Amino acid sequence: MQDNPITLQVLGICSALAVTVKMDTAIVMSIAVIFVLTMSNTVVSIFRNM
Repeated sequence: MQDNPITLQVLGICSALAVTVKMDTAIVMSIAVIFVLTMSNTVVSIFRNM
């Protein structure tokens, strides 16, 4: 588990989402996380296919 940085980063995101009190804030943060993960995955896929 310590050798996998992705797992540690996801655990960090989960704790940030758990701190939010309002549902609106949690939804916005969730959408932002999904957007960043989708965009980074797209960029990595483009670079791999070059």
